[in-house]
Amino acid sequence: MQRVPPLRFRPRYLESMVGASRGGASAIIADRVNIVPLVVGEVMTVDQIIYVKGGAVAGNLRAGIYSAPDGNTPDGNPLLVDSGVVACAALNNRKQAIPITPTVIEPPIVWVAIGFDNIGMEISWGGGFWYQGDEPNCRYYDLGAWGPLDDPCPATTDPNLPINAWLRKVL
Repeated sequence: MQRVPPLRFRPRYLESMVGASRGGASAIIADRVNIVPLVVGEVMTVDQIIYVKGGAVAGNLRAGIYSAPDGNTPDGNPLLVDSGVVACAALNNRKQAIPITPTVIEPPIVWVAIGFDNIGMEISWGGGFWYQGDEPNCRYYDLGAWGPLDDPCPATTDPNLPINAWLRKVL
């Protein structure tokens, strides 16, 4: 009789470590790129970035992923993928999945970046903070004008709103 190995739990989504609950929503600043760290446990490929839109105002966004070999900051690290311009769903308090080119990410941490072109929009933010203290923390940088995400990541400012973000793993 052949022994069947136990099933291994393989989660499909990685969630930002800033809080598992919706803490509120804040009006975003146009052309500001909000960046949040995600812990990566193993080398994997991802194909979506997901966030929660807080307000029902239409606009556009760009999303991307920065590598972070040292884990502490995205500053100076390369942009792995940029979604290009994506129309925001005009829905209140709904997740929006942003398709990206399948991208390989590696431990320990990557930084998910989301920027918007419309000052009237809102983004949902987490009800908690980074579980392992305050470093690394959510960060931001301002684009000179609406367009592609900067590559490499410019100097960022800390702190920023702890936005909720997810990455979808390719199974």
